[in-house]
Amino acid sequence: MKFAAAFFAAICGTALAISSPVKAQSSDSKSAWSDRVTVSAEGGHVMGNPIAKFRLTEYMSYACPRCGQFEKDSHVPLKANYVDRGHVSFEVRHLILNGIDMAAALMARCGTRDRFFGNHNALLGNQITMLNRFDALDIKAKAATREGTVSERLIKTAQGAGLFEFMQGRGYGRAELVACLSNKEEQQILTAMTNNAIELVKPERAQTPTFTLNGKYIGNVRDWAPLEAGLSRLPQ
Repeated sequence: MKFAAAFFAAICGTALAISSPVKAQSSDSKSAWSDRVTVSAEGGHVMGNPIAKFRLTEYMSYACPRCGQFEKDSHVPLKANYVDRGHVSFEVRHLILNGIDMAAALMARCGTRDRFFGNHNALLGNQITMLNRFDALDIKAKAATREGTVSERLIKTAQGAGLFEFMQGRGYGRAELVACLSNKEEQQILTAMTNNAIELVKPERAQTPTFTLNGKYIGNVRDWAPLEAGLSRLPQ
């Protein structure tokens, strides 16, 4: 916590010296900053003001219970108190841990970019069901998810975890989901993103969720309460 406090203090000081305030959207604007979604050069999805003074990035996994808890705790206050005010943007990047995680990440990213954060929230809300359903598979079914091409393995993993049914409930067709799971370019983006994340935070610290602010690693912060304590001190 002391490291985190010092980190935020350093960021605040630097920002005040080199940045001018970014104006938030007016209260009568037709849409909030949290409705604005762009894609970063690294392939992550960014919610909020593209030129926000503070760029918060989460490196996460859909197989990580702590990531699920972070999403539950932060979903409303992060948007309302920070992103919508225009001075903080929030980017989700993936640190893939296993096949279920890769399948879920590909499904989260399926379709247009504006669908991502809704899928992200929904998948994390369904996380326990997804993991339990896969764990309940018999030995033969689990073994099948390790056979075939990468795309074939991901399709069988998604099927075993109940992800096809879940995402079809969100309006996707099975063929569309199969295409997303089989998208080699997206698979490569997620693999590169994971490798870059590990290089950034170093293997001994490559836990999920992990956070950076303006590209700098925030030490000893993996939950919403300590993260918000730092965000609340950022100048607007």
